[in-house]
Amino acid sequence: MSKIRWGIVGTGSIASAFAHSIKHCNQSELISVFGRNKETLEIFSQKFNVTGINDIEELVSSNEIDAIYIAT
Repeated sequence: MSKIRWGIVGTGSIASAFAHSIKHCNQSELISVFGRNKETLEIFSQKFNVTGINDIEELVSSNEIDAIYIAT
């Protein structure tokens, strides 16, 4: 079975909890996160070593993502 490649909308505490959960799941991988606030987006993306995206259309249309978790 291949891994589910995730994107997250939001950079708050729920998004962080979900990102930590993905780390412990062998069938999932966090690819990128969307956030409107560039400062918190940068912090989140560095913390989880993922791509930070500031354009929702870019996240939704990405071929690198299989599923999106909305954490807002």
